[in-house]
Amino acid sequence: MNSLLRSLYKRPITIFMFFLGLLILGAISLKELEISLLPPLNFPQITVHVSYSNSSPEEVEQNITRYLEEAFSTVNGVTDVISRSLSGESIITLKFAWGTDMKYAALNVRQQADRVYSYFPKQAGRPVVNLKQPQNRPIVTLALSGNSLWELKRFAEYVLKKRMEQIPGIAEAAIIGAPVREIKVYIDPDFLRIYGFSYNDIEQALKNNNILISGGSIKKGHFRLALRINSEVQSVEDIAQIPVLNRKRGTFVPLKKLARVIDGSKEPESLARINGKPCIAIDIYKESQSNTLKINSQIEKVVKEIRDAFPDIKIHTIYSQASFIRTTINNVSYAILSGAVLAIAVLFFFLSNWRAPLIIAISIPVSVIIAFLCMKYFGIGLNIISLAGLALGGGMLVDNSIVVLENIHRYRENGFTTFEAAVNGASEVALPITASTLTTIAVFIPILFLKDVSAAVFTQEAETVTFALLASLLVSLTLLPVIFILLEKKRKTVSENVLVSKGLERFYESGINFTLKRENLFLSVVFFLLILSLFLLKNLDRRLLPETDQHAVEMRCNYLPGVSLNYIDKHIQRTEKILKEQQGIKYYYAELGKKQGVFLEPDERKLNRSYLYIQLDKNQNSNRFIHHFKEKNRSGEKIQIEYRKIEPALSGVLGKKEAPLSVFISSPSLKILDSLGHALVQKIEEIQPGAIYNSNFFERYPTISLDLDLERMALYDLTASDVAQLLKVALNGVVATQLRDFDRKIDVLVKAEESFRENLDKLLNLRINNYPIRNFVKIKRTNELSYIERKNQNRVFRLDLNVENISNFVKKLNTQIEEIDRPSDSNIYLGGEWQESGKSIKQLYFAFIMAIVLVYLILAAQFESFLAPFVIMFTVPLALIGIIPALLITGMTINIMSVIGLVVIVGIVVNDGILKIDFIQRHQRKGMNLNDAIHAAGKMRIRPIVMTTVTTLFGLLPLALGIGPGADFQQPMAIAIIGGEGVATILTLFVLPLLYKKLVSK
Repeated sequence: MNSLLRSLYKRPITIFMFFLGLLILGAISLKELEISLLPPLNFPQITVHVSYSNSSPEEVEQNITRYLEEAFSTVNGVTDVISRSLSGESIITLKFAWGTDMKYAALNVRQQADRVYSYFPKQAGRPVVNLKQPQNRPIVTLALSGNSLWELKRFAEYVLKKRMEQIPGIAEAAIIGAPVREIKVYIDPDFLRIYGFSYNDIEQALKNNNILISGGSIKKGHFRLALRINSEVQSVEDIAQIPVLNRKRGTFVPLKKLARVIDGSKEPESLARINGKPCIAIDIYKESQSNTLKINSQIEKVVKEIRDAFPDIKIHTIYSQASFIRTTINNVSYAILSGAVLAIAVLFFFLSNWRAPLIIAISIPVSVIIAFLCMKYFGIGLNIISLAGLALGGGMLVDNSIVVLENIHRYRENGFTTFEAAVNGASEVALPITASTLTTIAVFIPILFLKDVSAAVFTQEAETVTFALLASLLVSLTLLPVIFILLEKKRKTVSENVLVSKGLERFYESGINFTLKRENLFLSVVFFLLILSLFLLKNLDRRLLPETDQHAVEMRCNYLPGVSLNYIDKHIQRTEKILKEQQGIKYYYAELGKKQGVFLEPDERKLNRSYLYIQLDKNQNSNRFIHHFKEKNRSGEKIQIEYRKIEPALSGVLGKKEAPLSVFISSPSLKILDSLGHALVQKIEEIQPGAIYNSNFFERYPTISLDLDLERMALYDLTASDVAQLLKVALNGVVATQLRDFDRKIDVLVKAEESFRENLDKLLNLRINNYPIRNFVKIKRTNELSYIERKNQNRVFRLDLNVENISNFVKKLNTQIEEIDRPSDSNIYLGGEWQESGKSIKQLYFAFIMAIVLVYLILAAQFESFLAPFVIMFTVPLALIGIIPALLITGMTINIMSVIGLVVIVGIVVNDGILKIDFIQRHQRKGMNLNDAIHAAGKMRIRPIVMTTVTTLFGLLPLALGIGPGADFQQPMAIAIIGGEGVATILTLFVLPLLYKKLVSK
């Protein structure tokens, strides 16, 4: 190594040109990197939708859902088949194992869906298969307000949508919440019957008298002219004038004399408002390979132009991916910059030399830019995951440079020439820092082989950390010594902060003397602290992802099934009045009723729901706002209300849309499900009242059942389908024809007057073949399930819970569940985010153990020993003494981010031990006895160990403080690393020599 470095340092221009080339390529690569919110994730979930209009949940379950469940259960890789049968719709969610080829899985799912489609009723639609992809989220959501909804709709369709879709890289601009025009033909069945007409006469007249078809061609001279048959209606007035035939009398009557023809809109299933005013929303989607920031800049430019041109229309930006990406990039840049500044300050503090900080300042950006080149080569873009890797490595990028530079300075202080000091100093630590870098990188290898969400998400983070650390190793051994030689060539001595260096040496001397005299006592105290820390572990709550604060709150309301949209509207209006008086709110946006979109959860497709999004000022704390808002928004009505903080986009992808804790009850018998449900609800209320915020157990839809007397109907030549058809036309209506309006077709709906749809007695007086329907039916009033949920082909009741300390709650709940008697074919089990977090954390614990094994293998190869690496690995349990109390004191939880920090710490804390043991062995080989070698190695390495630790800790400090939007997502990982490395470094200085003396020296 010495001769290789010597020959390299004699060719400084070659080294400079080599790195200049890398910097040019890295800068070019940075400009070409795709910028997006998330990396391309192969999310293992497929949703299948099938529409079955005007059908009950039981009909959907029997005729649609069961066929699909049986077919999908045979698809390779499926772990769960979860179905919800709603009125008029079946939604099946298929969950696969992480790592499954989802394109191939989607192909298999489509094949199975097509295979069973032939078994569906004729009214059922074809199965629609959707892959859940996080990059399919809209990059911008806009809300329009200011004029009437019809004017806003026309503006959105003909101006804003078209302008947005003209922007290169925009895939679609979808309009949400706009009214849909519909021509309504209201009939009075009694009136029609008196004059000898039926609803079928009206329907056939509309259908048969509105046609535009080709009639062939006619020859005229040398030409053949196309013949077109046209009776197409051009306006609502034309529809009103359509003649209706009275077959008995043989006369025609204009439609307007038999029915009311109204130019209106479809009955809304949803409403949207911004700051209490009606609005229309537009979701803007980008193409998969487009640059989010560039597209967003063009969107902002277009929006500004439109605002200037149409001042009467207000355009609000509800959501923008680009703003989150910008803040994330700024936070990462801040973390890297702060790490560099702190590294410079630490070096200046220890060395009192402006040249050393300058050298470090050069090495950091070089390492980062080289990492950008590697990212481009391996197809990694700039997103919150890859940039988090650079933020994580920001404090560690300077470690290798500090060790090399400090060792070169030590040789320079001992009288060596600048060149010789650079060669000897760099070659002496080349092997230890290479081993240290490899051990840090090695801890990420097990994560790449995990089969869960951790591997899918954090692969790019591991790769970017690896690129940055390898680049820093290359820079520290080649570029840095050459720069040192050039800057220090004419200087004969090197200044240092003698006060600090001597102070550290005295601290180490007194500490090591104290511990060497009381070896057993000191080791016993450390062992006791380790046991105490492990005991404290049970006090940490467990979550899938860390708590974050995006200064935004969502209120989700679950109303009793069957409530009208008007009732929901009045409730939200009362809530909006409260918000109007609140301070610290930027805006609030409400969606009432059925949400619109493709990638929605089944609960979001229900009519008895409302969602209120509240964007707070940056100085507002979401938890405090929720607490005060809940107090003011109390209602005596039976409404289940959930208040939740808006999580980052990544959280929704990883499962945060699930309840924090769900309890499932499965049984083939509905009566047993009811019995177990009541018993379980009572147990939960005893543990924590009000914990249940959503459940299909409570959602019973008030239903009127009309049981037909088939024998009596047969006497009058009537069938069940005749009655069903008449009632469906009266209540839901039938689309008889369509009115062409330029490039659009408008439905013409025939249905009964509102009085028939709101009065059961009047409805049952409808006549079929001159006989009232009530003569053939028995009326039963029941409460049926508003939707039927099944999991792996078994009916289930689901209780969604929101509790503060899930771990303690689960312990109590499991005890209560054991007390509930249940048949052998029935089961009660836990799910939701709690279940997912348990799987992920178990996988990460496995990665933690594998990381320890890999680090041991690297160290055993370096030291050519089995015992020396074993001693060094004791730094890992020493880190736990700092990690667990740090998480507990700061109020963090055990989640995938904090456990990632635990895995990373394995590769960091051993670095100090490597340097310490390596120098002890070097002194022993020079003839020193063990105690003298411990003293000498400690005094020699105390300064670089403290310097590298301080730079790493301070480099992660911005993330640990959670400064800026998005930073609190990485906060648990940073706190775990700071707590672990801080304590491990102090204990490593004194514990490792004692263990080495007891185990290796003998």
